[in-house]
Amino acid sequence: MIFNNYSRILIAFFLVLFFNSCQKDYKTLWLDELNYEGCVNGWKMPQTNKNLLGNPLIINGKKFERGIATHSHFEVTFELDGNTERFSCWVGLDDNIRIPAMKSNDAGTVVFKILTGDKELYNSGLMRPDMDAKSVDIDLKGVKILQLVLENYDLNTHHDHGNWVDAKFTYSGNAPKFYKYDALSEKIILTPKQRPEPIINSPKQYGARPGNPFLYKIPATGEKPIKYSVQNLPKGLIIDENSGVISGTIANKGNYYVKLIAENAKGKAEKYITFVAGNRIGLTPPLGYNSWNIWGLNVSQEIIKKTANLFVEKGLIDYGYTYINIDDGWEGKRKGKDSVLMPNEKFPDMKELCDYVHSKGLKIGIYSSPGKLTCGGFEGSYGFEEIDAKTWADWGIDYLKYDYCSYFDIVNRNASVDSLKIPYIVMNNALNKNKRDIIYSLCQYGMGKVHEWGDNVGGNLWRTTGDIVDTWNSMSELGFNQKENQPFAKPGNFNDPDMLVVGVVGWNDPKRQSRLTPNEQYTHVSLWSLLSSPLLIGADLTQLDDFTMGLITNNEVIAINQDSLAMQAKQIYQTATQQIWLKNLEDGSIAVGLFNLGIEPVEIVFDAQQAGFSEKFKVRDVWRQQDLGEFSKTYSAKVGRHGVFLMKLSK
Repeated sequence: MIFNNYSRILIAFFLVLFFNSCQKDYKTLWLDELNYEGCVNGWKMPQTNKNLLGNPLIINGKKFERGIATHSHFEVTFELDGNTERFSCWVGLDDNIRIPAMKSNDAGTVVFKILTGDKELYNSGLMRPDMDAKSVDIDLKGVKILQLVLENYDLNTHHDHGNWVDAKFTYSGNAPKFYKYDALSEKIILTPKQRPEPIINSPKQYGARPGNPFLYKIPATGEKPIKYSVQNLPKGLIIDENSGVISGTIANKGNYYVKLIAENAKGKAEKYITFVAGNRIGLTPPLGYNSWNIWGLNVSQEIIKKTANLFVEKGLIDYGYTYINIDDGWEGKRKGKDSVLMPNEKFPDMKELCDYVHSKGLKIGIYSSPGKLTCGGFEGSYGFEEIDAKTWADWGIDYLKYDYCSYFDIVNRNASVDSLKIPYIVMNNALNKNKRDIIYSLCQYGMGKVHEWGDNVGGNLWRTTGDIVDTWNSMSELGFNQKENQPFAKPGNFNDPDMLVVGVVGWNDPKRQSRLTPNEQYTHVSLWSLLSSPLLIGADLTQLDDFTMGLITNNEVIAINQDSLAMQAKQIYQTATQQIWLKNLEDGSIAVGLFNLGIEPVEIVFDAQQAGFSEKFKVRDVWRQQDLGEFSKTYSAKVGRHGVFLMKLSK
């Protein structure tokens, strides 16, 4: 009995020693102990232990001493060593915007997400200002990458002040640290150098309304000078043989089959296209520029002129980039008995500016809102639609971006589809009273399934999403969620997931290189081209490096975007980290994008039977413009982190 008791004591003693030796020394890292300079945040820098306005952190009446304040779209990524035990916090919308926001239609609505790689560990669901904070407690054993994300819920990002409070990591090994990915090795220019002999980059059809001013620049690359000519040019049109600009007026409806010719010292190029004189314009997605993503509200007449000059000097016009679009910030005050909206002091002569842009063979766009104010707080078009449309036509405007914005103060965001249509019908009727072709862009963020009725209210294109920012989460979320609207794309009608965020961007606050990695930028341009979405450059054209030029001047990639069938790609395959999108082209070939949404390189296998190729087929690497040979049944490619392989298949 004595021995048994002694044995039990010894066993207990050694068990205590064993468990004590196995116990990990856990430490705590609070989120507010870190510096968030340089991370992605939709407004201002994230704040620690105070809200974005410098006040205490309060969620639905409850005050918190510790935490970080963020704004959609926010994201930050941490690198863990696999020995981090847990992440815990409370999440909710900050009270400092609750009272004024709840009295308007601009109340913040957000979703808090926590991800590891491409797996979602936590999703708060919709959170509003009148909701209590939600508790988060996540087991992180073995996790190596963790990302915190604050997303907008309903496309209007106003007042999206999201707090992560009492937020901390519990760990036993190395402390969590900000994840830094070295993307330098990805920065490879895939687009071949421009050939010296002429290549005509026109789409195969161009729409114009009979009786309206006609302006078309033959886009052709090659060694300059180039001499241009056209065979079978419709009566009423003339061509400048030195610039390649066709102008005049087509009197009658009809399809006019013409041959474009471009000649230089190195050779001659010819291409047949059709001028379609009818009711539909914008038969292929708009190619051009928008001032917002680089200049914000600081756009000016001088900037627009310089942009037009750079389109010509850098050769963007030779690839078909046509529209130089002024976004918000041009508006002044209404004057005179007709209440004409005058431009502000940054635009001393809008008519002269339009004439200048047209003299380059380019077109020019303007911005307004159906509400009383624009997003930037300038004069909108509410109640003045007809006078504004006439003013723009008199100036020579070719494109209108009509941004819903303050119309939320007139019609609630939960309004019926018929109510959502009204302001766009009113402006369409006003535009149609003028003898000018004006591309009509409906910017209302996809509300009420605008893709189903945008054509019926006169739209040529319509935003299907909220605003894009230069992050992987933003770009990929917008681009890869274009499945439902796919059947509604056709010549003259296009779904628009917002502008390009490549090159130097920054909304003037401040300028920076796009935060998309090189692979992500290739994915961005490839996906937008497959989707037949507008390719509107939002970069500082004075800082275009060779990599960015390669991204936006690959004529074979642009040709996929500008294909005359104007079909939008379909998603035909999807896993957690892989997607395959397929687009039928006018010449019978098929464009296919193999996308890797994961953070590790992966081999993606494409079954050619999904493209209708049951036997052998040919593969062309579109970015490198190289034929890869003939294959049977399947084709596979290794695709890097967040990257793409864009190919063209033919029989």
